[in-house]
Amino acid sequence: MLRLSTLALALFIFWYIVFSIRRKSLKERYVAVWIPIGLIAVVIAVFPVSIRFAAKVFGFQVASNLLLLMAVVFLTIIVFQLTAAISRLETKLERVVVEIALMKDKIDNDS
Repeated sequence: MLRLSTLALALFIFWYIVFSIRRKSLKERYVAVWIPIGLIAVVIAVFPVSIRFAAKVFGFQVASNLLLLMAVVFLTIIVFQLTAAISRLETKLERVVVEIALMKDKIDNDS
């Protein structure tokens, strides 16, 4: 029952990722991160032994430690992407503010 519930949740997550991409609510630049996460979730749900095998290969005592590390790495990637996006938006905002100030100054001087 747990395996079936996990599979249903993983498939829902993958479906929601694809649905968000098709609805254009998820930008294409984030697809490279979210699609593999959805696929990994489905693989782990279908083959739970795979995470135990991977944990053993990488030297983890418990499979949940590997899952935790994967989550931390994933979240770090997401935070980095969002920080980069915020930096780009701040740069654009500064340019727009300067342009508006110059236009406003030009309008004030022309009047």
